Amino acid sequence: MKGRAFAGGDQFGGGKAPFTSYAANITQDKATGIGAWTDDQIMRAIREGKRPDGSSIGAPMAIELYRNISDADAKAIVAYLRTVKPAKNTVPKSLYRRGPPKSYGPKLGNWTDAEIKRAITKGISRDGTKLQPPMAYGMYNTMSDGDLNGLVAYLRSLKALANN
Repeated sequence: MKGRAFAGGDQFGGGKAPFTSYAANITQDKATGIGAWTDDQIMRAIREGKRPDGSSIGAPMAIELYRNISDADAKAIVAYLRTVKPAKNTVPKSLYRRGPPKSYGPKLGNWTDAEIKRAITKGISRDGTKLQPPMAYGMYNTMSDGDLNGLVAYLRSLKALANN
């Protein structure tokens, strides 16, 4: 929304997904955003996925992508975030379930190779529903057939989880 950049609220997951989460308000609003956080607290959130109160930040924050960024890069992100205009927007609390329900997600032996490739590259499930981030489908849609075949072979080599 115009004038609401970085104010959060976009929903991820829901339904049968193992989580229902919302993008956080990362504007400089002191009540609903990160305006009251110190630079160190913001860098901890980026690198470790921890809020100032110690609670965990989950999806859609891709902590694993930021965990090892340099101090200079982390400080640059903080400096940029400090320029974002405050926007008051209370975001619902995210809900993370312990694990997916038995009916959620693919069961690696039931999908064809083509269905797996479509899920990886297009974000479309076996039943035609759109898959949710944080999977970076756009990054994978240019993989070669050889690489996709290798990925599918690797996935098929994994042991099935007991709760699926």
